[in-house]
Amino acid sequence: MLKDKLLCLDDRLKPILDEELKEAVLSWQHWLAYESQVSENTLSSYKCDMFYFLKFMNIHKGKVLTIEILKNLKITDFRSYLASGTRKGHTSASLARAMSATKSFFRWLDKNKQVHNPNISIVQSPKHLRNIPRSLDEKDIEDVIEVIEKLHKKEWLNKRDKAVFYVLYGCGLRIGEAMALNYGVIPDNGGTMVITGKGNKQRIVPILPIVVEAVKDYISKCPHKFKKGKALFLGTQGKRLDAGVLQRNMRKIRRKLSLSETITPHSLRHSFATHILNSGGDLRSIQELLGHSSLSSTQIYTDIDIKKIATIYDDTDSSKTKKSSF
Repeated sequence: MLKDKLLCLDDRLKPILDEELKEAVLSWQHWLAYESQVSENTLSSYKCDMFYFLKFMNIHKGKVLTIEILKNLKITDFRSYLASGTRKGHTSASLARAMSATKSFFRWLDKNKQVHNPNISIVQSPKHLRNIPRSLDEKDIEDVIEVIEKLHKKEWLNKRDKAVFYVLYGCGLRIGEAMALNYGVIPDNGGTMVITGKGNKQRIVPILPIVVEAVKDYISKCPHKFKKGKALFLGTQGKRLDAGVLQRNMRKIRRKLSLSETITPHSLRHSFATHILNSGGDLRSIQELLGHSSLSSTQIYTDIDIKKIATIYDDTDSSKTKKSSF
């Protein structure tokens, strides 16, 4: 597993940490992976963020880092770290994530009675504007599917991509969740399936008949053999499909349809949520379908709805103004 490969100390850290701190960093990584059960992406990001934090402090203090040095870091030290990131052009979002990783490490050290430094909790992470999810309207979805059906020379690849995109849009899955699906998890007669999302949290997702038919169509045309409990979506070599292939295909689709560069496979998940909300669905139901641990993550879709309502209002108001001018 990739997660297991990540559980090692970065070679670049070895000369700048003492043995006790090296052991602490490794133990924290294991805690993230197997107790906190963060995703591989989060583990990789936190590991990278921690490298840059420790490297900065090593240069900042001019000596090999120890537990004692971390214990005595001042607010100005942490702020110098953030200022360094700003000077290098890092976005507020990446700086906020970097501080989240740093605070996670210090909380773990505190919990294990190795470092208690109250200054880290005083430092505020940079605030960043919340991005409204990028979604497609119903007509765009139809156009995307139409292009997918003619994207490759081999018919089975078109059937595969169509099935994947229907799963993303019709079930609201993350791209990683779709790639992790195994053969047999989608019942032939539809119904529901259990999805394991971030933090190993499970949720029940309903399966639309059109999704079932698209998957069946792909399976019937695929030249590779399927095995129960093994990958559902396969690449040209018969191995589990990589998300990068879908991302490249979406770039081709964007060019053909002149869509915004912000449209990605993940936009289909956003479109799923947005269209449910616009059809009268409530946020709590959408939260459960998407697998959001907090309702605040789902509330971003109200911004889309309000934006749409505002556009309709502006169009109507403009129309009235034109009529009144005659």
